[in-house]
Amino acid sequence: MKKAIVNFMALANIAICKGQSLRPEIDSLISKIASKNNLSSNWSGIFLEESDQRKAYFTLRENATDAELIQLTKHENPNVRCYAFESLTYRENVDFTNIIIDHLYDTASVNHVIGCMVATKSVIDYFIEMLTSEDIDEHAYKLSNNEKNIIDSILIFGQNINLNAKDLLLLSISPRKDYYERIREIVVNENNISGLIALAKYKNQQDVELILDKLKSTKRDDKFHALWAVRYFPDSSFFQHLKEINSKDLKKTYNAALIRMFYQALVQYKDSASIELIQSNLKEMEDRLLEIHSQFIWLAIEKYPAPMYIDVKNEIRLSKNQRSDIEHWLRNIDKQ
Repeated sequence: MKKAIVNFMALANIAICKGQSLRPEIDSLISKIASKNNLSSNWSGIFLEESDQRKAYFTLRENATDAELIQLTKHENPNVRCYAFESLTYRENVDFTNIIIDHLYDTASVNHVIGCMVATKSVIDYFIEMLTSEDIDEHAYKLSNNEKNIIDSILIFGQNINLNAKDLLLLSISPRKDYYERIREIVVNENNISGLIALAKYKNQQDVELILDKLKSTKRDDKFHALWAVRYFPDSSFFQHLKEINSKDLKKTYNAALIRMFYQALVQYKDSASIELIQSNLKEMEDRLLEIHSQFIWLAIEKYPAPMYIDVKNEIRLSKNQRSDIEHWLRNIDKQ
């Protein structure tokens, strides 16, 4: 697998197109796009005004040739590279796999403006997002299963790749036997916390210590990801540490992410001890903290239903708005 990927990347790098002069009308559009240090959506700013930069992008998309756009993905300005690539996703017969490999280490930052929100991301993350996100225009090209498998393999086996796309892949990937050793390397050697989630899905006893190490950590992010791992691999050795997180952290924090993941990990045990812990929290928590815990206990049982938790769920009283909030979490935030 590794050898095939290396050979594929080498062939891709040979295929870099040579610079050619652009038509004056295209050059003019590029100057407008490069003049702003951001990537804007159709509407941006506090008053959601139409962006001049975006207008220039639409004109570029309509008038540039495939060859010009491919050339522009190598432009010195990262915003131009992104707009050129985005334009290509509306064309047919483009070798996107080759372009992704060519830009695998293009980590220049761009500011993606959506309405009045700004997200900073790398050029290559933007490229991959355009080709994989369900939230992008459905008319834009999306990677085929074969293309995605190639890109996934490169992200997993490639060296020194630190991308959001890689982390997202590790969080969502299904366990494959041929990926196990490499994912373990990513966790141990690269200290990639997202890899711990991928590793937990294998439910391998040799990985228990790696998860325990993060459960014992004083860092909240480590604990959150360790709980996420427990959600996939509820080994009995973790339960005592869940109880410690409950007493030391959950009764003192309003951190919704940590509380949410704690209960989703806890209900995987499907036993009397987990029920007792939930019931104890419901009795001891007060006011706003009780409200938060009640909602996320309900969400955990709704997402992972089991007969032993039915009575607990039925005892929780939620308002219409609270129930609506949980449904929003399930549909939009808690997909994985």
